[in-house]
Amino acid sequence: MSNKATATFVFIFVFVTTVFYSLHCRSVLPDEVASHFGASGQPEGWSSRDSFVAMSLVTSSLCALLFWGTALCMAKVPDAFLNLPHKEFWLAPERRQETHDYLTTWSLGFASATMLLLLDMFRQTVRVNLGKAAALEHPWVSLVVYLAFVTVWIGGLSWRFARGARERAS
Repeated sequence: MSNKATATFVFIFVFVTTVFYSLHCRSVLPDEVASHFGASGQPEGWSSRDSFVAMSLVTSSLCALLFWGTALCMAKVPDAFLNLPHKEFWLAPERRQETHDYLTTWSLGFASATMLLLLDMFRQTVRVNLGKAAALEHPWVSLVVYLAFVTVWIGGLSWRFARGARERAS
């Protein structure tokens, strides 16, 4: 299985898991749920179960559509809209498909990480609402892990396109 196919599978799996978890939680959550939390992880706002689940589904779906759409359109984006170091090198006809496949794979990786963050925050919220936790258990850890991933993700893209062109040119 290619990297692109693996990234697509992981993304779809995480999205479908998020949707099914949201739908499952509708049957176990109370009628009124904590839906807004302060920096300490304590509940500060409430909503109906149905609006909470609907917001989870809408947020996950919009995120999925945005990232999936971006990944699918990557090869059709005009070169002028791509900001790559050594753009002429990477978008030369002999490397164009490889470059687009790489960008698509990395975009789907970013999408999967974002969906995992949403799923984790939703899970923490559900645990509070089921009385299994008094507050969100690790919102800051989740955010720091996600931001660390984003930093490595950006660094990996920058390294690939800045360094790769120099190595291939020599």
